[in-house]
Amino acid sequence: MHEGHGNGVAPATSFTREELGADVLEKHSATPAQHRRLVLVLTGLFLLGVIGFLIKLAGGFDDRIEWGYYAVLVAFLLTTAQSAPLVSVATRLARAHFRRPF
Repeated sequence: MHEGHGNGVAPATSFTREELGADVLEKHSATPAQHRRLVLVLTGLFLLGVIGFLIKLAGGFDDRIEWGYYAVLVAFLLTTAQSAPLVSVATRLARAHFRRPF
């Protein structure tokens, strides 16, 4: 890419179309190391949860009180997921077209 004029920022007109496209793609396709660490940590937590559920499942269904936590968690996740279409329909009925430019 071309050198900037004094302040370290090159004017947009000094780039060719190919250079500008390559620069934008390079910045958006690179995955930061923090993102990878976060994905690894969350994957580990997910696997711990699955392992814990499988251990609980192997113990049987004798004590129903202990399974109450899992039932409440599933109910919470399902009701939260069901609210997304409700919000979408409500904004549509209010004619709030957020996707359109001014």
